[in-house]
Amino acid sequence: SGTISLADSVTYLSRDTDDDESSSTKQTKPSKDSIESITGIFVNRGVERTPLDIPASAGDIVTLSGIPPLIKVGDTLTSTTNPRSHALPTPPLAPPTLSIEFGPNSGPLAGKEGSIVTASRVRARLVSETDNNVTLTLHTGTSEESTIVMARGELQLGILIEQMRREGYEVSVSPPKIMTHRDPTTQKEMEPFEEVTIDVDSEYGGALLNLLS
Repeated sequence: SGTISLADSVTYLSRDTDDDESSSTKQTKPSKDSIESITGIFVNRGVERTPLDIPASAGDIVTLSGIPPLIKVGDTLTSTTNPRSHALPTPPLAPPTLSIEFGPNSGPLAGKEGSIVTASRVRARLVSETDNNVTLTLHTGTSEESTIVMARGELQLGILIEQMRREGYEVSVSPPKIMTHRDPTTQKEMEPFEEVTIDVDSEYGGALLNLLS
């Protein structure tokens, strides 16, 4: 572990892997980019973000300014004067389980509630969401105006849709589709499932099962 201070020169190591290797044998292949200096270090105090005047050290959760926008989750920042040779190993992100196709509102009531209705603005909003929401994946939809958003569950997609609605976007969304993948060993098609454990009195068991089914 080390420290980081204002005006420190750092290098970031990109976490790149080969797609054809299994998760147990993947090796980190860093691509290095030097950054001239860290221009700001901030820490959250309650609901406010305040500058940190002392060096940040191991265990501190901070926000840095001066790093390039292309840095992603899993990348490593290291000292330029005494750099690491490889990025720190990080566990892979959980794959998406559901997908929904987003498009502009094409219904007869388009433009009645929101002010942002064009496909380009909707797509730009979805792209910007991936900067902070790293578990979202975007693909081109079935038409030029639609975008397929893959996420880890209904709750994550529901929050995104509600956020966009409050920001003035009008979108049409398709029913969610389950993301499946083929097991490389058995060649069987696999689909995600969720497990839940709830402790209730026996007389409420039937009602609870009806709610979950």
